[in-house]
Amino acid sequence: MPALVISIFFMLVAGLASVVTTAMSTASNNRLARQKLAQAVVARELQQYVKEQGAYPTSLSAMMAVPGYLHLKSYVSTTNGGFYRAPRDAVGYAVSPDIAGLAWTFRRATVFTLKDPSETLAHYLGSTRNGCNPVAGGATDFATASSWCTPLNEKGISWEQQASTAGLMQSAQKAQNATLDKFTNVYRVTASFPSSSTPIALTSLVTPYWGATSTTAAVCSGIFVWQGVALGCSDLFNRFGQPVMYQRISTKHIVLTSNTSLTNQLGITATITADASFP
Repeated sequence: MPALVISIFFMLVAGLASVVTTAMSTASNNRLARQKLAQAVVARELQQYVKEQGAYPTSLSAMMAVPGYLHLKSYVSTTNGGFYRAPRDAVGYAVSPDIAGLAWTFRRATVFTLKDPSETLAHYLGSTRNGCNPVAGGATDFATASSWCTPLNEKGISWEQQASTAGLMQSAQKAQNATLDKFTNVYRVTASFPSSSTPIALTSLVTPYWGATSTTAAVCSGIFVWQGVALGCSDLFNRFGQPVMYQRISTKHIVLTSNTSLTNQLGITATITADASFP
């Protein structure tokens, strides 16, 4: 009889242990699913932000301040370095300073989930965690490395601006050409481009719509008409968030220019130029 009781006891203990193990495994899987969902949402919105603004945000809080990204507050906390909800479900974000590339300086960004909630951001981004060199642990850190990869055994997504520099430039040029088309369409009706004796920012031409204070690309909204030309925010600012300058060379010749956030290794800023002239 005692042997039977002992046997039943151990069977109950084994069953309880199995239930606990299953519960822990389920909780772990649920936590992993939450982490992956939050990371995927933030990563997707970050890529969209870069397409619209031409640069990485300085922080997740700064990105959420831009119209269209407020919904990220349900995923990202503005405390604890921009981590998502509880530290154990943390999704962090980091962006590097300018790094010298082969032709242009660039920045890299990463969205990540720390495997160990006690790990610090500085350690995660440090030279010993660079996943590009699994044997030596990487040569340099996130902010200076010519090449940087998500640390091994960590969940993260990273991007480097140099991989998309050509696409950003082409996109900005295409948008500025579209603005130029608006002016040429008016010229075909009036036989003269809008007057401006000196180069002037298009934003200053529509200041009356905003009052004495101008606006920025992040908060710009509306359509403005100047001398018959309908200008939207994508005309007033380029894809890098910089104001577009207008200059009339003559009644038949105009030039649109704008700066980008890209510089070469000599510190020279890349510019976008579009001009139109008629005989």
